[in-house]
Amino acid sequence: MLAIRALAASALRTTADWIVRRGAAAGPAYDAGGFGRRTRDWLPTSETINAILFTSAETLRARSRDMARKSPWAGAALDTWQANVIGTGIKPQSLHPEAAFRRALQETWLAWTDESDADDVTDYYGQQGLAARAVKEGGEVFARFRNRRPEDGLTVPLQIQLLEPEHVPMELNQPLPGGGAVRAGIEFDARGRRVAYHMTRNHPGDTVLTARGHELVRVPASEIMHVFAPLRPGQIRGTPGLATALLRIFDFDHYEDAELVRKRDSAMFSGFIEEPLPTGPDGGPMAAQKTETDAAGVQT
Repeated sequence: MLAIRALAASALRTTADWIVRRGAAAGPAYDAGGFGRRTRDWLPTSETINAILFTSAETLRARSRDMARKSPWAGAALDTWQANVIGTGIKPQSLHPEAAFRRALQETWLAWTDESDADDVTDYYGQQGLAARAVKEGGEVFARFRNRRPEDGLTVPLQIQLLEPEHVPMELNQPLPGGGAVRAGIEFDARGRRVAYHMTRNHPGDTVLTARGHELVRVPASEIMHVFAPLRPGQIRGTPGLATALLRIFDFDHYEDAELVRKRDSAMFSGFIEEPLPTGPDGGPMAAQKTETDAAGVQT
């Protein structure tokens, strides 16, 4: 076995050396791997996705939401995506073998869906659509499970509060005793498990804040569902779905606006048909009108 392993390793090393020499002689194996005229200005970063998001996520979110508000194309794309993904809601169905239990569970569930929103704005299925749009537009959303008191009179003493990602500050990064750390507002233990989220009491962008609006609260991870679509291994915060198209949407929006203004202004111009002025001693707009005298001596 040792002889076979040594022989295989030797063959692999020989093959690798040949590939390296062949590649160096023939040039880059991929056009995008070279540094010619077309790629001389292409200088990508090799940072991790988290390092990139730590410095650009806030700007990407703000610009994504700006386009969602102002560009009809971006807004329509988000509406269509939300409708296709969520529709009227993703509805669970009990598979319990007892029919009476399934019926009671379904009735309780239907009653709770009307009370699920901690902000008392929509129902559970509306929250699904809101969360889906928030993930596409802002990159992520946090769903906090809020336990309620029995005297609150709810069918189930539980509500869900949707929170935008600004509640968890990206700039909060610090080591913790015992090997843990807070990264982008998320607290991890020494094994890399999420143990808590550090959240502001109010949205940092709220213009009307209470005295403790920016105060951070440590919320256990068991109370939070962090909803986002990771694009790379190890990613801990979300990327807006419009990020790759934002610059083109911005440029197209300005181009379309400029084109409409140009068309509107050109439509205001009118054409005029002019005849040349008469020439000669009696010509010109101020020339006296010629008169003629008939046989009776009356001027006409």
